Order: sequence, then C-alpha cells, then structure tokens
Amino acid sequence: MRRVTLKWKLFPFSLTGKARWWYSRYVGSVDGEWEKLQAKFCLTYFPISLMARLHREILNVKQEEMESLGAAWAQITHLASSPRLSNNRANANATFLSWS
Repeated sequence: MRRVTLKWKLFPFSLTGKARWWYSRYVGSVDGEWEKLQAKFCLTYFPISLMARLHREILNVKQEEMESLGAAWAQITHLASSPRLSNNRANANATFLSWS
C-alpha cells in the first residue's frame, strides 16, 4: 500500500472534536490531493497571523533586571509550550504533520 493511501485511511482516526468535523466537511473539496488538504488544515488551525504573533512574543522575551537566566529561559519555554500552542489546534497540527 502506498504511503499516501495510508495517510488518507488513517488520518481521520487521529482527529477529535472540531478537527474531525473540519475533516468531514472539507475532505471532498480537495479532489483527493493530500497537499491541498494539508494546506487547508494548517491554514485553518494555524493561521499565519497567529503563528507570526506567537513567533514575535517568543522573540521579544527579554531578561528582566535581577531575573536569573534560568527564569528568563523558563519564560521562553513557557511561551513555546503555552496552551495557545498546545491546545487542540497544536495537537491537531502535530498529528497532521506527523502524517506528512
């Protein structure tokens, strides 16, 4: 069985909630093209504006006066693993990308 066939068959089982609903709604509009589905999925769950904003937040973290390097690093890692990145959208995206 080809890899792309496995993607189409197994990917729906990795989705829950809104992502599953999204898949059932849009799967027919991509004419069997995995790349189109992937692009739609990523734009739906990870719009460019959200990713740019989160990227800016992480890049703009500054170590405060009297703040230890460890505390500043903890702030960066907290932003990178915040619920905004690890909520259903992130989990769905990670699931999707793992099938890429």
